[in-house]
Amino acid sequence: MNLKIINVTEKRIFIIMSFLAAVMFITFQCDNMCTKQYVIINIILQNRDGQPVILDSCQLLWVSKNQKLVTREPIWPGHYVIVDDMMQQELENKRETIHFTGYLNDEIVYETDVLVGADNCHVKYLGKDPIIRVID
Repeated sequence: MNLKIINVTEKRIFIIMSFLAAVMFITFQCDNMCTKQYVIINIILQNRDGQPVILDSCQLLWVSKNQKLVTREPIWPGHYVIVDDMMQQELENKRETIHFTGYLNDEIVYETDVLVGADNCHVKYLGKDPIIRVID
């Protein structure tokens, strides 16, 4: 009779342990899965009427490295790319400042620092300021 109790108890422990192992495996897998989206961090420059500000050019400086970054064409009028998922590995688990300088008629019309970082999948905007900026 004692032998049957042990077998039932062992089976219950085995079932419970198997269930917990499966839950832990699924949880671990879900936490480390990245979405297929491609993340772009940009700032949007508008005038007071909500119209996009079209700059002649802009510069990006990775402040901690004192390194200029390659600037890309705006994705839409007035939408200026700061970083994208191509920089995810360089920014992973970091808080970095990218200094943005916008030029119109060879004069600086807008400057700002943008705080960015990345998790194990995508770049992230870490700043508190709105991504849409109104300039004159």
